[in-house]
Amino acid sequence: MRPRIIGEYTLDSIQIYFNASLEIQDELIKHGFRVPLETPLPIIYGNFGGYEDNRTSRLAVKAAILNPERYGRTLSEMGWEELEGKMRISREYTKLQIEAESREGVNLITLYPKFEKGKAGYHLEKASYRGVSQTYWKNWAGFYMGFNELHRLANDLELKLGSSQQPVFWTHEKLPKGGGHEDTYFVSFQRGDMGIEPHSYSLCMGCWDNVIDYLKLEAERCSKSGIGRPDLDVKLRLEKKPDVPIRMKIGLAKMEEKRPQFMIKFSTFPTATMSIQGIDRAGRRIPIEGKPRGRLVKCDHEEYVNMVSIEQKKFLRAVFASNNVIKGIEDMNKLRRPDWLKPD
Repeated sequence: MRPRIIGEYTLDSIQIYFNASLEIQDELIKHGFRVPLETPLPIIYGNFGGYEDNRTSRLAVKAAILNPERYGRTLSEMGWEELEGKMRISREYTKLQIEAESREGVNLITLYPKFEKGKAGYHLEKASYRGVSQTYWKNWAGFYMGFNELHRLANDLELKLGSSQQPVFWTHEKLPKGGGHEDTYFVSFQRGDMGIEPHSYSLCMGCWDNVIDYLKLEAERCSKSGIGRPDLDVKLRLEKKPDVPIRMKIGLAKMEEKRPQFMIKFSTFPTATMSIQGIDRAGRRIPIEGKPRGRLVKCDHEEYVNMVSIEQKKFLRAVFASNNVIKGIEDMNKLRRPDWLKPD
């Protein structure tokens, strides 16, 4: 069966924390990069909308972002304004393309971030306000959209693929995030599962043109500083690995200063761990522990593909359950309905 496009849905934000991947850190260290102290691994970050005050730009602390000059871009090209200790970042735009397909005998829903031509869709960041190293984080990537787009997605899915009624279990999780807090509720199909296992995923740090430009310039800088020129022939694509327990947290979220949103988030199961030989400030090898993110594979970065596939019935039910809770026609099992979630 050829992929069938369900639709494209405007995202409020996209965040992929490649800097949380010990697999990528280890690969770049072995090829001569001084990760992360001299060459911070980037976060793919776009914060486009969903603010309660409808702002069209946001302020970012300079220490938390990668200056565009480090990937060959000027502030004017990015549409940014430099302020004292901060950077004003203009609105960025992207959509989530959703397709239905049959692969390996399984009916799947596949999600792809898509950017609008001629408009900035993302930038690179290097740090977080949270004090704990990102290598320990459970959650390491996410897509967020407003409720109007969720309603449209639910209608499109029901019209084109039908409904799904299987029972779900809701989990509540509250996390510090970006100097504020994120209050989330997500669904599983078995109690204690902490989300939905994806059928597959393929996320490539190199399939973002700003990242490749950044690594090229970093290689030149290292060479000029006498460290030695790193090898750019590195693996940057993360794919599903059977023994790495990844879950998709699909449900509802509320962050400070933002309206409630629908979220699709990657998470490594809390009990999973891994370790690598990192580098300290003196250039010495030290052990670093964290959480696995998947299998690292080679990519030619020609098609710029990042995707995740989920079993069709599970994705439909997670979307319908979220949509029904918003409308007040379905509850969250025994969980109390959050104060920020009012029926439409």
